[in-house]
Amino acid sequence: MIQIVTILDSLYFTSMIPDIEVNCYDSLTFTLNKGADVILTEKYWANNKGRVWIRDLGKVIASDLGEIPGLSAAYTLNFTDGNTSATKSFRAILGEKRIDTTTSNFTTNNFLTLLSGWKLTHTWQIEILSLYTTAAVDVTLETIAKEGTRVGPTVIRNIADINQIVEIDVSPERILASPELISRYIIKAGNRMMIYYLDSDERNEEPELIFRNSFGCRESFVPKGLVERQNEYENTTGYIRDMLFRFRTKEIKKFEANTGILSENHGQWAEDLFVSNEVFLKILSDLVPVTITDATVVRSNAPDELISFDFKYQLSRPNLYGAGKIDIKRIFDDTFDYTFH
Repeated sequence: MIQIVTILDSLYFTSMIPDIEVNCYDSLTFTLNKGADVILTEKYWANNKGRVWIRDLGKVIASDLGEIPGLSAAYTLNFTDGNTSATKSFRAILGEKRIDTTTSNFTTNNFLTLLSGWKLTHTWQIEILSLYTTAAVDVTLETIAKEGTRVGPTVIRNIADINQIVEIDVSPERILASPELISRYIIKAGNRMMIYYLDSDERNEEPELIFRNSFGCRESFVPKGLVERQNEYENTTGYIRDMLFRFRTKEIKKFEANTGILSENHGQWAEDLFVSNEVFLKILSDLVPVTITDATVVRSNAPDELISFDFKYQLSRPNLYGAGKIDIKRIFDDTFDYTFH
């Protein structure tokens, strides 16, 4: 006889999927299915108390979800010992951070970001919000002008997709007719809310980073502190006809940036950037892959702590100059060809 001891919710972030305790007589076969697809099949033997633990199921499902558009799917857990069987099911959403509430409560009241409440942005900055829907919802926009006039809320999008992660472009240049006249704007979707404060200062070479957060969704980050760039050049040289030539140069662009002063919540959000494996530097309309190579996060319990982090990144692909353009600077002269032809 099989008895599933662990009580399972209907919705989980992958980081929140618990280890599953099952009582059985001797052994059982566990199968994880996504629709008709078998994701995992394993056999377990009970301990001396007739108990089996299925651990780290969230890691298996997270790996599978990473290949699915929408980053959410329904999974079925089948248990059988040859004589009896039991089945459980739930939906899973990609999420690498543990949260202090249930997944259902978080997704109902929050966008899929570690930011809560507000964000400072710029008229030129990309802003993307993502949400998980269990029911149709209207996305509304309310604006507050610099002189205090409020307009809205007005519906800017209706989301009818259910049990999906939906991405919304809420960039100032996209949804505001005159962003230079607005001091802040508010995006709401059901109980979810994000306030964007517009920084009207002229751009001062601040880089704009687009990263995939711990929920698998895209966000933008602009460091407000000092940013430095360093170029390193690796030259490939060789002697041809007793002359030294440089026939290829590898240019590696490295950057060091400071986040600027952050609030407590924004500090936690910045750490999500540092562990992201998918980061891009926005250059005009292009997204150039970059790799964060180092980050320093130091926190204390000092009541007057000013949260600020340094991090380093570089272009993931170096620029190559001269490759395939050797021309007269051939490595081998005609003597080499005559030898073998």
